Amino acid sequence: MEKLAKNAVRFADLDNQAESVSNDLEFQHAIIDATGLQRTIRYFSELTGDVRRFNNLLGVAYTDRKADAQNYVMKLYQAIKDRNLAEAHAIWQAKFSKAVQRYLSLIESGRSDGASKTN
Repeated sequence: MEKLAKNAVRFADLDNQAESVSNDLEFQHAIIDATGLQRTIRYFSELTGDVRRFNNLLGVAYTDRKADAQNYVMKLYQAIKDRNLAEAHAIWQAKFSKAVQRYLSLIESGRSDGASKTN
């Protein structure tokens, strides 16, 4: 998990967001896998596929990758490492809330936030 957390900050500086997105999903999956809860692991795997589809269909462009990596991934990793589960929960909940807000704003506006689409 530590390597994935550090990669989040490193990949945030790349022009192409694909590695950042892939790393973030892998980081989240590593957390879920660590629980050992098989049903949760299975559901999260399905959700990860949905996230990838939403990103592709909506042309999501993550503009705050560096801040997100520091505020959500690194802080979440540190909270887990420190076994501060209340803080980890709050950080992860904030991360998902922000993602939902981003998706909803794209759906409501009827357009993507940066990627060009051709029909």
